[in-house]
Amino acid sequence: MQPAGVYACIIFDDNVHQKAKYYAILMAFLHDNGYEPCGDFIEEWIIPRLQDGSESTLIKLKIKIANPS
Repeated sequence: MQPAGVYACIIFDDNVHQKAKYYAILMAFLHDNGYEPCGDFIEEWIIPRLQDGSESTLIKLKIKIANPS
């Protein structure tokens, strides 16, 4: 269970070893829109799979926004 509030979220389908770039994309979104993150990221692995010989995972990243407008 997560605390109530407004969250910034990104969902991506990529190799798990590439997830750092999606953290950076989400942080850039917060910065560009004047939002302040509140707390830790929540990382939800929706479905891991093997596709065409490569590993891929559908992942949702979200973080609570301290000052939504």
